[in-house]
Amino acid sequence: SAAMKCLKWFFVFFLLTGIGFTQEYEPAMSLHAMLRNIPSAKGGQPTWGGNFADILFAPAGDFSCKVLIKSGDQVLAEFPATIAQRVGTIARVRWKFQFTQLGTTPGPRSVEVYVNDKLAGVLPFSVAQTGGGDAFEPKGSFEFTGPWSDLAHFYYPTDASSQQRVHFVYWAKQGDLGGPAKGMVDLVMRRGDKVLATSRAREVSYADYIRFDQDLLKADGKALMAPDLAAMSGPFVVELKHQGKVIKSYSGSIEGGKFTPHPRSELGLPDRTQFLSPREMNDGGGSMSPHLYTWVIANP
Repeated sequence: SAAMKCLKWFFVFFLLTGIGFTQEYEPAMSLHAMLRNIPSAKGGQPTWGGNFADILFAPAGDFSCKVLIKSGDQVLAEFPATIAQRVGTIARVRWKFQFTQLGTTPGPRSVEVYVNDKLAGVLPFSVAQTGGGDAFEPKGSFEFTGPWSDLAHFYYPTDASSQQRVHFVYWAKQGDLGGPAKGMVDLVMRRGDKVLATSRAREVSYADYIRFDQDLLKADGKALMAPDLAAMSGPFVVELKHQGKVIKSYSGSIEGGKFTPHPRSELGLPDRTQFLSPREMNDGGGSMSPHLYTWVIANP
């Protein structure tokens, strides 16, 4: 019948366009973008400064967004954020940049991002006072501990026609080295006794966290490339070493020529504040990053 033929063509149209079959996910703050905003005590007082956040799976159309800086349950500052640009389902929101004094009382701090008054993400960290035993400078200094200590990720271009160097991104601070002095660190990626890749040494020279983005190198000194992963299937561990001693390690695996996604990268992850996205907006905005991100978390 004409009615059945019409229904058939509607069904074909829905299949071709995807209308009505699109999976919608709750908005989530991008930790990848927020982790670039690192608290600091360089001025003698603990502070945090930032002026943008990326909202993954942002609502279509206009939406409200606010950012709260908190000490425990106390709100230290609140910033209304507005949509600056959109790429795909990601929206970059901005607010007026300023440094927020975090206070000197030891304890938890957080940066919370709300979308339409619902928590979309949180950056939790803590403040601790260090030193203070000097009678001539009793105030000492401050140290921060947060997700920078635990999170790291691999990335490489998704386009096979690009130079697909495998990068490893992690954060480190002088406290990771066992003391206040600066020192050199390097990476070793291994499976048991077999070394899969290494890195050049880098200097950790600040009490605050530093972001490191490093190429991984094969035994012949050439860069590890995405196609090389096809011959590396199985579990592995990445060790961060200082003076030959492992100070931190991350476990992961490779399957089918790709890094296995972390469970927290599941698109439908119920707790959106824990989501670790495999895709991101470019740091400069305006386009989607051409990279695939695979997260790992430091071993206890």
